[in-house]
Amino acid sequence: IIKDAAFMGSGISSITIPDAVVYLGSLAFSETPNLDDVQLSNHIMTLNYGLFMNATGLTSFVVPEHVTVIADEVFSGATSLETIDIHENVISFGTGVFKYANSLVSLEIPDGITSVSEDFCRGCDSLISVNLPDSITTIADSAFSGAISLENITLPPNLFSIGSDAFANNKLLKTILIPESVKNIGPGAFRGAESLTELVLPENVKEINNYLCDGCIVLNNVVFSTTINKIGKYAFRNAEKLLQMSI
Repeated sequence: IIKDAAFMGSGISSITIPDAVVYLGSLAFSETPNLDDVQLSNHIMTLNYGLFMNATGLTSFVVPEHVTVIADEVFSGATSLETIDIHENVISFGTGVFKYANSLVSLEIPDGITSVSEDFCRGCDSLISVNLPDSITTIADSAFSGAISLENITLPPNLFSIGSDAFANNKLLKTILIPESVKNIGPGAFRGAESLTELVLPENVKEINNYLCDGCIVLNNVVFSTTINKIGKYAFRNAEKLLQMSI
């Protein structure tokens, strides 16, 4: 067993965990600016809370095939992390897993995952490519908030809910096709998406929530159903180019 915060703040640059180790505690390798080579025990099945939080030297990581759970904020603040390889055996992600991992360029979420968790890639300002599997039904609050380099993303066909601020401040996001399966879009989901030009809301969406497109300064067309029963406050504030709304 390696207990919580065992190497927190240390100067280690590489570590190999022998197979005798069956547990890695929370924050075990957090705040390690030099760590860039990690070999895990074959008996570790969970990457616990904040395991590599603020491990600013880590540039790449391959999740071992025996790992099935990646807990909250495992790579949060790992600002040099550019690539991550996640295998199909991972069945669960916690919140904020890659929060402020602002060198991460691309991400592929394995099939079978049903939710993109809260703050999942918040502040990942180098992220340009995300592959979401068809199994995803929920994108939680602030999941991709502040992913300022993300120009487009394909939403899965069975998506049911998009959380508050899910794509807020995605300044380069130009288009987003929302599937007909979506019923709920939270407040501020696209606020600050300064390059978004068009938004088509599915028939099942009955409310346009507060701040939905606040600050979408080039948005020029919005299409929504006649069954919309509420348009929230500041929903289209400062949408200076909005000349047409189709109902």
